[in-house]
Amino acid sequence: MTLGVMTQNLLKTEQNCLNYILGLLGDSFAQSTTNPCRQYFELFNELIDYVTLREALGGDSKSGDLSIYDPEKLLAQIIDEIKNNKKKSAEQALNEEEGSDEVKVAEMAAENDRLMVGLINLTGKIIKNAKKEVSDRIIEEKDLISQIFREFLFASYYKAVESGETTGQ
Repeated sequence: MTLGVMTQNLLKTEQNCLNYILGLLGDSFAQSTTNPCRQYFELFNELIDYVTLREALGGDSKSGDLSIYDPEKLLAQIIDEIKNNKKKSAEQALNEEEGSDEVKVAEMAAENDRLMVGLINLTGKIIKNAKKEVSDRIIEEKDLISQIFREFLFASYYKAVESGETTGQ
């Protein structure tokens, strides 16, 4: 979408710019994960902070409208993408073992790392700013805590436990 089209759409609607852009970011989340961009996640995080601040200060009633972006839907999508990214990482490791081009494998790993950092930061921002009951329910339904500990923070430990390689200390 070009800047001119965005301007025309803004003039046609009663939404303010913040609501419109935040809505666009929420609607385009699936595209952002296929081509990760650090600026996408930074902008989304900043806008969520800004909307939350405006609501806390008693900003206009339209900014509190859930039509801006749906935190519940977005959080569920992010957690699903984190799980999918884990599968991609496993496939990359398999390609690396099969003797794929080392440069290409390194580039793909760096791209996945950037995506994961963006996803985790955005998850934290949404959890911090969404209603507690919504974020708690999604975290529990999607088993986010287990995913973070088992798959990312202590992955090597849990792999060793599963394969029986640990010794009692």
